[in-house]
Amino acid sequence: MPPIADRLPGFEVVQWFGIFAPAGTPRPVINKVSADVLSIVGTPAVVERFASQGIVPSTKNADAFAEYVKAELARWTRLLKEIGIQSDVAPS
Repeated sequence: MPPIADRLPGFEVVQWFGIFAPAGTPRPVINKVSADVLSIVGTPAVVERFASQGIVPSTKNADAFAEYVKAELARWTRLLKEIGIQSDVAPS
């Protein structure tokens, strides 16, 4: 099977992880959790541990991460449409 870049030049796949909160979570709670996570992820011990596993931690705050997730959803939706894959699961 040829690489996806042969079919969609410039296409890149990046594995990422994030922390999500339920809809309606108060903004001060989201901001506090975001600040705390960024603080922990930036400590030398965590940076070193991640680096030993090939992980590069992000420094996106809650708003920047939300925008990233929206962009990822749009990108993957476009790809699925382009290659003709449809979901039989209704969005919630």
